[in-house]
Amino acid sequence: MTDSAVGGSHTMSDVSTFRLYLLRGAYLLVSVGLAFTIWPQIILHDTKWPLWYGVGCSLLAAVSVLAVLGIRYRSSARAVADHQRSHRANDCNLTLL
Repeated sequence: MTDSAVGGSHTMSDVSTFRLYLLRGAYLLVSVGLAFTIWPQIILHDTKWPLWYGVGCSLLAAVSVLAVLGIRYRSSARAVADHQRSHRANDCNLTLL
């Protein structure tokens, strides 16, 4: 089988403009949502956090930074989105077990 029969040999520049703007909008939604919920907790916290709460906030802060970068470099950040999607699917599979 050739590459085009299996899944195609498309590059990032072959993605339609609509899909790129849709991805850009998703990154904007994630970054704005996390900017209003996570960053104030990180900047203004005054007590010691439990370990896993701090880890979760740090992880979400890193995701928000990647989302901001994804707005500018949207086609390059597609690999990050695909990686996150695969981890979410894996977490859902583990939850069902």
